[in-house]
Amino acid sequence: MRSLFWFELKKMLGRRLAVAVNVGVVALIVGVMALNVVQCKTTDAQGEIVSGIEAIAQMRAEAEEHQGAITAERAAADIAAYQETLFERIDRDAVGGMTGAAVYDLMFQNFSDEEVYELYNPYWSTLLKPWKAAGEEPAQTAARVTSEMAADWYGAADGLTQVALDDGQGGMWEYSEAERAYWTEMRSSVPEPIEYGYSGGWDNIVNCFAFLVFAILAVCAPRPTTRSRRPCSRSSTSRAPMPWCLPPGTGARAWWRQRSWRRWRTPPCTSRSARRSSWACRSRSTAPTASGCRSRAWRSPRPTRSR
Repeated sequence: MRSLFWFELKKMLGRRLAVAVNVGVVALIVGVMALNVVQCKTTDAQGEIVSGIEAIAQMRAEAEEHQGAITAERAAADIAAYQETLFERIDRDAVGGMTGAAVYDLMFQNFSDEEVYELYNPYWSTLLKPWKAAGEEPAQTAARVTSEMAADWYGAADGLTQVALDDGQGGMWEYSEAERAYWTEMRSSVPEPIEYGYSGGWDNIVNCFAFLVFAILAVCAPRPTTRSRRPCSRSSTSRAPMPWCLPPGTGARAWWRQRSWRRWRTPPCTSRSARRSSWACRSRSTAPTASGCRSRAWRSPRPTRSR
C-alpha cells in the first residue's frame, strides 16, 4: 500500500501539467472552504442573522449543549421530555391535521422566541428523523411518536437505510440485491451508541472532495509525444538535428542551444591567421580540419587591372 501511494504521488508530481493542475485544485479547494466559512449564516435566539465565524461559533455552541453518546435510553428519555414541553401549550391531536406553516405560526403564538429557538435545535430533528415525513414540522412528528417507538430508536434508524434503498434516489436508480446487501451491512457495522456533536468542519471537507476529480484527470491524462515531421536521416542530423528529430521531451530551447553550440564550436575561417595556418581553409574541401576550423570554400582574389 505504501509503494502504491508513493507511485501515485510520483505520477502527480512528475509532470508540469499534473503539478500545475494539482496546485490549481488545491487553491480552488482552499478558496471554496474559505467561502463556506465566510458565507455561513444562521439566526440567533432573537431572530437576527449572524454570519461568518460568529455563525460557526454559535452552531458549535448549540451542538455542544447536547453533545455525547446517544443510547437507546437517552433517546427515549429526551423524546419524552421534548413531547412534554411541547404539548403542554399546544394540542397534540390538533397539530396532526394542520399544515406545516400553520404549526410554525402556532409555535410562535404559544412560545417565546427563545423557546422556539430551543425547540428547533438540530438535536431534536436528529432524534425525530427516523419517523419524519416530508414537509412535516418537528411538532407534527413528535405527535405521532409513541413511547414504544422511541424505545426502539436504533431499530427505527436502521429502517432509514431501507427507506433510502427503496426510494432509489427519487426513483432514478434501482439497487440490485448485492448493492442492497452491501449498504445494509455497512449500516449494521456502525458502532453503537453513536456520538452526537458538531461536525461542520468535516462536512466542509467532505463536500469539497468532488473537486479532486480534476487532479485525477490530470494524473490520468496521456503524456504528449513529439511526432516526427519527416524522417531523421543522417544528412538532416549531421550538423544540428531539427526539433522533430530530437528525443521526446526535448524542447525548442534545448534544440537552439545545441544548434548554437555546434555553430560556435567550429568557427568559420574568416581571420587571416586561420587562412594562412590551415591548409583546409585554402582548399575547396568542406570537411572539418584537425585544427578545429570549419572550412569554407576558398576563392582566390580577383585580379586587378593595371592602369
